[in-house]
Amino acid sequence: MKLTDVTSENISKIKKDKKNPDKFYISTSGNSYESDYSAEYKNGKWKLEMFGGIVI
Repeated sequence: MKLTDVTSENISKIKKDKKNPDKFYISTSGNSYESDYSAEYKNGKWKLEMFGGIVI
């Protein structure tokens, strides 16, 4: 199964933060939007944060 079989949006490759090895960056996009997220593993839990994006 491919990720595109589950969702109609595009998801970027996961990028690591060079200064913090527990933090990662992901972007999603669709027909008229793009959203940027960070994910950080802290105290045994994942913290997701939306920090940017564009809606047309």
